[in-house]
Order: sequence, then structure tokens, then C-alpha cells
Amino acid sequence: ATIDGVDVTDELLAIDENGDPYLNCAGTYRCKNAIMSCNRVHCEGNEACQSASFEFTNSVTCRGLHSCHWANVTHIISPQDVERDDQANVLCAGEGACDVTTIYGPDDLHVKCIGTKACRQAYITADTIYCTQGGARYQACSKFASLHASTCLVCGHQGCADHINQCRYQFPIGEEYKPCKPETMFGDCDATVRDAFELEVSGEEQGTGG
Repeated sequence: ATIDGVDVTDELLAIDENGDPYLNCAGTYRCKNAIMSCNRVHCEGNEACQSASFEFTNSVTCRGLHSCHWANVTHIISPQDVERDDQANVLCAGEGACDVTTIYGPDDLHVKCIGTKACRQAYITADTIYCTQGGARYQACSKFASLHASTCLVCGHQGCADHINQCRYQFPIGEEYKPCKPETMFGDCDATVRDAFELEVSGEEQGTGG
């Protein structure tokens, strides 16, 4: 990992409770303009990982106000991924998380946007995209968010604005753009996603927005 041409890998490297390494970008503006290639990245804090570029194999977490703002996030499939049971994922949680962010991983990536204005104006291409738990006025995945899902697309509770100039989607990828529809689910979504969606639309579960 580098920031402005300086190698900061050792400074950012952390170990989780399972003994697995990850890059820890916690703090206001932490890892701004960073270039990272790794298994996992954790960005937490106001504008953490702003304008950063990631290539990752396992997961990216963007948590906090405008975390991962203007970032470019690309999932890379490694030979080890073929043997993995879990799906690679990007989590954008908090007000304005992943604002104007580009996320790419059409083959094996689950992207979840949670919170008011989460994934606002984002350009997302993924296997599964789930937008949820925004606000009544500013939903998750709004302000011209562009969603491209190859397998599953979910607009949960207060997820996805309902006008094509606010949120548009392609399902499957390459089809004509259509306006997003709140509280809808398209495609062959896995059981965990279906169960979460059904709880949301039944009113049995309410989110905190980050």
C-alpha cells in the first residue's frame, strides 16, 4: 500500500481475532489517495479512504460519514477464490458512505449499501447489490446511482430512489437502464438475502442507518 508514493504497508497492517491480516484505515481522512492491493481493507471514519484505489480479493468495509468518498474499488479473483465458500463483499455503511464511488466485481462480489445517502451517485457493477435502510428523504442508492447486477438486485427498506434520474439499474448487465423500485428484489438471490429482504418489507426489522 502506498500514499503519495510512500510505502505505508507496515504502518497499516493489522491482525484480526482469527489471526488474518488486513489493512486498517481508521481515522478522519485516513488512507486518503492510497493505492492498495490486498485481501481485506477496513476504512472507518469521516472521509476515510477518500479517493483511494483498491484491488482486493476478500472484502472492503467503508464505515462512517463519507467513507470511501470518490474511491475506486475493484474485486480481483485469485486462484484461492475458487475454493472459498463465502462471497467477496463490499460494505458501505453510514451516511454518505461510498459517495461517488466506483465498485467493480461482476462475477463474485456482494455489495451492500446501508444508510442515508449511502452509495449516492455510485457506479456499482457486482454479482449482488443490496441497497437499504436509508432515510425517507435521502434513500440509500440515490442521486443518480447506477447499479449493474449480474445475479441479484435488492432495493430494501428506504433503499433506492424511485426516479431514473435518481437511481437506475441494469439487470442483467447490458440491458436497458430502468428506474429503481424501492422494496423490490430481482434475480436469483441467495437465501440469506431473500430472508433479510422479506423481514425488511414486512416491517419486522428496522435499521439504524449506519
